[in-house]
Amino acid sequence: MEENKTTQTEATQVNPPSTEASKNNVSEGNIPQSRFNEVNAQKNEFKAQNQDLQSQLDKMKADKETSRQKQLAEDGKWKTIAEEKTAELDKASVVVKEYEEYKTNKRSSLMETLTEDTDKSIAESLPLDKLELYVSKVNKTSSLPTNTSRAANNQPVGDFGGYSSYAEWAAKDPKGYEEANGQVNMSGIPVGVTD
Repeated sequence: MEENKTTQTEATQVNPPSTEASKNNVSEGNIPQSRFNEVNAQKNEFKAQNQDLQSQLDKMKADKETSRQKQLAEDGKWKTIAEEKTAELDKASVVVKEYEEYKTNKRSSLMETLTEDTDKSIAESLPLDKLELYVSKVNKTSSLPTNTSRAANNQPVGDFGGYSSYAEWAAKDPKGYEEANGQVNMSGIPVGVTD
């Protein structure tokens, strides 16, 4: 009988999780900090190697292009070099022209948003990035709320949207009249519709 008790207690006894597993948080599915640090250091090392290799590749490309141009010059192919440089210059000039147009249009649209002469005189001499900041600041501080509709908690109650007749309601609050006119009340009859 005593043997049954000891066997039974051994079978029902729960072993606590190992201290190694709980220390590394592996049992919870978390990554141990030491492994995270190891992988992160490895990633940073690869990133540095990649940057080094990229700079070497860029230098090799530049050296190759320089030597190619030198070889063309030695061979007396100045016309080929001039054509290549002209093509590069044409490409760059198109990009510059597009950017200049963008800056001009952006500046004029920003200046149009300014209403006061003092703001305009200040903004005229600013570079585009500072002009954008200045205009956003001026427009933010000087803009007043223009919403003339009634606040939700001050909505009129009663018949005709708080007005004395449908006509007055439609004349003084056309938006509210249209919204209410499209809705159906509890009895299934549209509000504000007369036959």
